[in-house]
Amino acid sequence: YRKMEKQRLSNIELLRMVSMIFVMLLHVTYALSDKTCSPEDSLGCVIVSLFTMCCVDLFVLISGWFGIRFTLKGIGKLVYQTIFLALFSFIVCILFGFTKFSIGGLWHCTFGIFSTYWFVWAYILLAILSPVLNAYVEKATRAQLKWLLCLFYGFALYAYLTLKVDPIFSKGFHTMSFIGIYLLGRFMRLYRPGWAQFRIRTDLLIYLCSVAVAVIGVLILQKYHQDALLVEKFGNYIAPTTMIGTVFFFLIFTKFSFYSKFINWCAISCFAAFVIHMQMDMHVQYNKLFQIIHSSVPLYLFWPVAIILVVVLFLACVLVDKVRIFTWNKLFLRK
Repeated sequence: YRKMEKQRLSNIELLRMVSMIFVMLLHVTYALSDKTCSPEDSLGCVIVSLFTMCCVDLFVLISGWFGIRFTLKGIGKLVYQTIFLALFSFIVCILFGFTKFSIGGLWHCTFGIFSTYWFVWAYILLAILSPVLNAYVEKATRAQLKWLLCLFYGFALYAYLTLKVDPIFSKGFHTMSFIGIYLLGRFMRLYRPGWAQFRIRTDLLIYLCSVAVAVIGVLILQKYHQDALLVEKFGNYIAPTTMIGTVFFFLIFTKFSFYSKFINWCAISCFAAFVIHMQMDMHVQYNKLFQIIHSSVPLYLFWPVAIILVVVLFLACVLVDKVRIFTWNKLFLRK
C-alpha cells in the first residue's frame, strides 16, 4: 500500500495522453482546411477541431493542478527533449528523402527551436514565473485569488470581444494566457469550489454543451459573416467556450482514480508526439499523410481511420522518446 501511495495515480496521466491525442487530431483538421470540398466534410472538421480545442489549455491546467517546481534542470530537460526529438525528425526526413540537409533546417531544430515550437517558449516563461505565482497563491486568501481570477478573465473576455486580432493573449498562444490557466488550476486544487464538485456526467454535459455552442457559433458566422477572424473567435484557446470546456473536461479526470504502469510509462513521453509531428519537415509529411487518406476513403470512414492512426503515431513517438530518456540519463544523471 505504501509503495502504491508513492506512485503517481494514472487518472491525470491518462488525461495527458488524451490531451496530446487531441493536439494531433486538431492538427489533422488544419491539414484538411484547404482540402474540404463538401458541407459534410467541412462540418466534420469544425466539430473535431472544436471538440479537441481544449488540448493545450488542458496541459497548462494540469501544471496548475500539481504546481510547477521551478528548476534549471527541469527547463534544461525540456529543451533537451525538444532539440533531441526535432533533430531525430529532421534526420528521418533526410534519410527518407522528404527533405535535404540545410543549415536553416539544422538551425530550426537546435538554436531556432523556439521559432517553431511556440508552446515550448511560452511554457518555459511560465516555469520561470512560477515561483512568483506560487508565492502569491501561498500568501493570498481564497477571496483574493478568486477576485484576481475574476478580474483576469474579465479583462480577457473584454479583449476577446472587442479586438479582432488580440495582441495581449494572442488567441492563447502566449504565456499571458497560460498564467491565468495556471492560477485557475491552483485555485481548483486548493479550494475545490462548488462548481468543481459536480458529478462526472454533469461535467461531461457542460463540456459537450460548450462544444455545441462553439460549433453552432462557427456555422452561423460562416453562413452570415465571411470574416475569417470572427470565425476564428470560437476556434482559439482563450475563447470562453474553450475555457469552459477545458475546465469541465479536466474535472472529469479528477473524480476517479486508478493505477496503470503502462499509462504512466506512456504519459512520461507524451510531449514527444508534439515535438516529432510538429518538426517543420515532418509536419509537411504529417499533413500529406492525412490528405492522402482523406482523398482515398469515404468520408464516414475517414475520422475513425484518422483517430486510429493518430493513436498509433502517438505510441510510436512514445517509443522514440524512450531513447531520448536513455541518453539523458547517461549524459546528465549522476551514477
